[in-house]
Amino acid sequence: MRRPIPKNALLLLNFLIFFVISGCTPFELDITFDTVKGLKKSAPVIFEEQTIGSVDRIEYSEDGKFLVSVTIEKEFRNAVRTDSVFYIASDPSDAEAKALFMAHESETGSPLESGKTVKGQPYAPSSAMGIFKEMVDDMDRGLDRFVRDMKQLPESEQYKRFEKELEALSEKMKTAGEKTRDKIRDEIIPKLQKKLEELKKKGEKEKIKPIEKKLENLQKV
Repeated sequence: MRRPIPKNALLLLNFLIFFVISGCTPFELDITFDTVKGLKKSAPVIFEEQTIGSVDRIEYSEDGKFLVSVTIEKEFRNAVRTDSVFYIASDPSDAEAKALFMAHESETGSPLESGKTVKGQPYAPSSAMGIFKEMVDDMDRGLDRFVRDMKQLPESEQYKRFEKELEALSEKMKTAGEKTRDKIRDEIIPKLQKKLEELKKKGEKEKIKPIEKKLENLQKV
């Protein structure tokens, strides 16, 4: 008669099986964004200047959000935590491309389970001026596309996005310090107004009035 397998041995066997399976199973994560800023499939996922995974697919959902699915390499699965934040920025190895970045907001996060869906951030978790600079750089690039794509205004995606960026900048200004607001009024807004003047010269005065009004409102924040 065979001896029954001890309960402790079964528990150990189950643990080993779980450990092997979890170690071999890809760590997958879905991140939602309002805009993907040109991010493409196969773009790298970067954490602390190291590539830890890649973008598998990008889908546009029914609720108007972009769903970015990524796979994290098994060596870095423990780096993905509940306090992890994800944002899209320029790829350090290719200035013309975008990458998905991960950072930790604190030191108290616990490991995140594979298969979860998290909300991405529009900008890097950095200082106030760093956020403003990145926002303005995005808007500046958006206006360049906006000028080239004039015939599609005001329906173009660039036009809509630029309006959203101005609204976001307005909200940030409301909570910023006086020096930061002064810098935006004195340096950033004039730069954007100069772009709008270029559009006026191209005969698009009526179409840019809503944006011009938003810039005027920013001066009053």
